[in-house]
Amino acid sequence: MRVEFYSADCSAASAPVILYDENGAVVTLGSNEQLLIDSLCMFAVAAVTSAQVLEDRDADGDYDAGCLIAGFGNGSSVFEGGPEGFALKQGFLPEVKAAAAGIVMVTGSAHIIEGSTAGVKPSWKLD
Repeated sequence: MRVEFYSADCSAASAPVILYDENGAVVTLGSNEQLLIDSLCMFAVAAVTSAQVLEDRDADGDYDAGCLIAGFGNGSSVFEGGPEGFALKQGFLPEVKAAAAGIVMVTGSAHIIEGSTAGVKPSWKLD
């Protein structure tokens, strides 16, 4: 599963990443499915001094402590690597937020786990 994001301005409001299968078709995450991130890479133009990939676990539009998945700042415009094995809340996609207007790109890979509700044994979803 590919994770992709591209925006010229995600500074005013965060925007969700998009999931694609191996054939390039958009994948919608079901309410009983959980995204497991394998890797992420982020890039931004010089105008963007920091950007973050976040999870709004309580869906209130406010990012609480523990919601940061990955990010960069302090003059760097690239993040590459982890967060290997990061599991998001069931039914939720990560969102991208930048400190300033400018191009931000995120790519990566992930897996979907089905049936991760209480009392149901999780299983890998194969597309």
